Amino acid sequence: PVLKTFQVEKPQSQSIHPGSYVHVPKGLPANRRLSQLTMECWIRPFNLNGWQGLITQHDYPMSSGIGLFLQNGRIEFLTGSGGEFDAVSIHQTPPGLIKAQQWYHVVATWDGKKKKIYIDGKVVAEFPFVGVVRPGQTTLRIGAYGTKGLASNFYNGDIAMGALYDRALD
Repeated sequence: PVLKTFQVEKPQSQSIHPGSYVHVPKGLPANRRLSQLTMECWIRPFNLNGWQGLITQHDYPMSSGIGLFLQNGRIEFLTGSGGEFDAVSIHQTPPGLIKAQQWYHVVATWDGKKKKIYIDGKVVAEFPFVGVVRPGQTTLRIGAYGTKGLASNFYNGDIAMGALYDRALD
C-alpha cells in the first residue's frame, strides 16, 4: 500500500527484499520444557491471506515448537512439544477481529493450564491446555516460520516490539 507520496528530484533505484524477516539462529533452548509462556508484539498487517508467522520457533512438520501466527485474519497461538506438529497444540481467535492497515497489540499467554489470546488488552479467546511445551530445534524467527528447515510463510505487514516471557503475564 502507498503510505506517502513525495517528489524526488533525482530518483535512484533501491532494491527491496520481499520476505524479509528477523532470523535469530540461537533461539530458546530447543529441549527446555516451558512451564509458562507469553508472546507479545504489535502488528499492522497489509494482507490477511494465508498462514503468516509473527514470532515463531516452529519448523513444520517435525520441529513444532512455539509460535504466534496470523492466518486469514485470525491470530493463532502454538504451544507444541518441539517435535512433530500436533493440531491439538494450536488455538485461534474467532474471525473478523484483525483488519488490514490497522495497528493491533497482540499477546498470547499460557500459564501451564490455560491459553489466552489478547488483542488490544482484551481477552478474545481462552482454551484449556495442559501438555509438554518446548521451543523445538529450529531458528527463532520474527516475521516468518520454517517449513522443512527453510524460512517460509512470511508476514506481510509491519511488526514492532516483539517480546517473549517465561511466565504468563496478566
